[in-house]
Amino acid sequence: MPRRFAVALLMCSLGTAVSAGNWPQWRGPLADGTSSERDLPVRWSENENIAWKAGIRGVGISSPIVWGDTVIVTSQFGGGSRRPGRHPTLVQGGDAAAAGEISEWVRNNVRDPVIVGPDSESEQWVSEVAQMAGAPFVVLEKTRRGDRDVSVSPIELDGPHRDRTPVLVDDIISTARTMIETVHRLRELDIAAPVCIGVHAIFAGDAYDELMGAGAARVVTCNTIPHPTNGIDVSGLFVDFITGHI
Repeated sequence: MPRRFAVALLMCSLGTAVSAGNWPQWRGPLADGTSSERDLPVRWSENENIAWKAGIRGVGISSPIVWGDTVIVTSQFGGGSRRPGRHPTLVQGGDAAAAGEISEWVRNNVRDPVIVGPDSESEQWVSEVAQMAGAPFVVLEKTRRGDRDVSVSPIELDGPHRDRTPVLVDDIISTARTMIETVHRLRELDIAAPVCIGVHAIFAGDAYDELMGAGAARVVTCNTIPHPTNGIDVSGLFVDFITGHI
């Protein structure tokens, strides 16, 4: 499955020593969006609390990594169009995200699935997973007030869909609050326990145990980040991209 976009990596020196703690990954050292630092700025503008700027080609879609006096950011560019929603991800038609690999796993492992997307931003690729898997899908509404404060709209499944196994699909599982709240909603319907699929298995703290405790039948992730839940191999996506640009 060829990938028709490139990801640029930019490393910038801050030029001065950084006293704040390192920020090694998405949502910080604890993967929960918190920092032990104090008196940090909470507002930014073109001229407010800006020490320096660097132009970056493409669309910035990731959290920067700050380590010592170095900042690392990624930028995505290439053909396609921007996906609607708060996250400006480029959409590449049929090869968006890992839809093909996820749908193949669903076809081989879940009988009579119904694919569930947690929010409107997931609809683009959740619909592709559903189409490839030959399954119906529903998309919910999510309100996030904080990393651990998430609410999900009530779920409505009509008669035929209630006999199917819900498969909740999301891109990143960090605190897992979105999935946990969605699992709670699904369990309210007195239907089969849902299967939860994530692309990136971060699992901050006890997130995995809490997700299983919420009532998930199984949690499966892609092997972008090593974790015991890895069950969907997406290494071919990277191989195709690299060989296509050598």
